[in-house]
Amino acid sequence: MAQGHPGGLPLVARQKSRPTMPFRVEAFAAALHWRILFVLKNIRSRKLKMKTARERKYQWSVHRVLIGIAALLAASISFADALPEIDVTSAAAQIREKQVKVLDVREPAEFATGVIQGAVLIPLGQVEKRLAELDGFKNQPMYVVCGSGGRSAQAIKVLSKNGFTQLTNIKGGMNAWRRAKLPVVAP
Repeated sequence: MAQGHPGGLPLVARQKSRPTMPFRVEAFAAALHWRILFVLKNIRSRKLKMKTARERKYQWSVHRVLIGIAALLAASISFADALPEIDVTSAAAQIREKQVKVLDVREPAEFATGVIQGAVLIPLGQVEKRLAELDGFKNQPMYVVCGSGGRSAQAIKVLSKNGFTQLTNIKGGMNAWRRAKLPVVAP
């Protein structure tokens, strides 16, 4: 039997390509996963004894809500997987050839550590307010970068809702860019 929960239930295999989620979301997903498995296991083994029809109806209502939440969570994770990504070395080559524009969505304090040459600097919180500055790039390829890749994914969602069509997340963000020893300039 696979190792996992103290009850002996197997863990769900994690995909290596899945982007990391904030700890709270990951903890919630794990708790919800174990709750659903616990309920299903106990329903099958008839350990959950319900005395009245009203109790059974309430219990099934709770389970339907939990399963609905799990489905929504799974859908949001699969959307994150669907974001187009590019590795830093390929991105650097295309940026050097001036084939794409770069949008940096880090905060001002992070800008001071260096930016990709030619990048447009708009913090994530201001992207929606400053869409007019990016209108010229709506139908052109644009790479979006942040510190590690999470905020740039959020920015891509905002930009996609506002008609931008050719957006790509730079995988690993500026952290991966620096690890690869690629050039940065002062803002």
